[in-house]
Amino acid sequence: MWPSALAFVAVKIFPAPHRVLIGLLAAIAVVASACGVTRGAGDPAATVQLSTGDSVEVSSAELDQILVSIESSPRFIESAFSGTMPPGIEAQLLTTLVIEKVIDSLLSEEGATTSDASIETERLSLRGDVGRLFEDEAVTEEVVAELDPYLASLARIRAKQATLGEILFADQPEPEMVTLPCTSHILVATETEADDLIEQLSNGGDFATLATELSLDPGSGAQGGSLGCSDPERFVPEFRDAVLAGAEGELLGPIETQFGFHVIVIDGFETSPASGTDASTLASTRIGETLNALPAVEVNPQIGFWDTTRSVVVPPLDQ
Repeated sequence: MWPSALAFVAVKIFPAPHRVLIGLLAAIAVVASACGVTRGAGDPAATVQLSTGDSVEVSSAELDQILVSIESSPRFIESAFSGTMPPGIEAQLLTTLVIEKVIDSLLSEEGATTSDASIETERLSLRGDVGRLFEDEAVTEEVVAELDPYLASLARIRAKQATLGEILFADQPEPEMVTLPCTSHILVATETEADDLIEQLSNGGDFATLATELSLDPGSGAQGGSLGCSDPERFVPEFRDAVLAGAEGELLGPIETQFGFHVIVIDGFETSPASGTDASTLASTRIGETLNALPAVEVNPQIGFWDTTRSVVVPPLDQ
């Protein structure tokens, strides 16, 4: 129901089934040399044939720079994955760079570019994401420096997709608007604990403070219990039904679900475009359609091959 505390770089910037592991939670790789792979300095990692007839290359140098930056941060690897490196990351990262070329072509068709300010905003956001892994600010600064090429690539791609989404959204007719509840909750193990929480809150206790101290949901607990504003259908049935029946500011609970007992409050309501008409979804859909229609993607065989069914780079079969 809720994402883990580490899943903070959402791969929503890529369309299904292209949600490759490029978020911080999956940012682990072995550099090409460590895998016994040797590529000529001038050999492209991939060559993308666009539907416009143009051909663009993803350089091996760019891919290797990202891989080296990740491997150079053992503290990040240890903190995010307990030192375990998942296989196939090189192919997955190359997929994201192919996706970037597709986004570039779509922006070019629109006569648009992404501002340096937008990219910098994404870099700062990613820096904050890294900081959630480490309590020591000095360590965070060092790890951010080690990951700089990787974070720079992520920031660039995220900003470009956001730009594309804004353009596509501006071209849409007036979207249908829906009202979404903005909710917060505190998750505890027993009904007795939930009853005690409700008593404390009724007597003036601060919801955010209690959520941070007591909630068993680490993701929302770190945000003072906030789950944001979203469609109640994303919640499990018991939680959803309580939210739909509640009023703004009302304490709801204890609500028992498979996760435990919840104390819920509806913080307010937000009006937003109906699902499928927001900028992010429009961009993801356009990118997915374009990827699926690519005439060809030639991948360096030492890295893998292009799977035309899923539109992703797949590692060599012998890995």
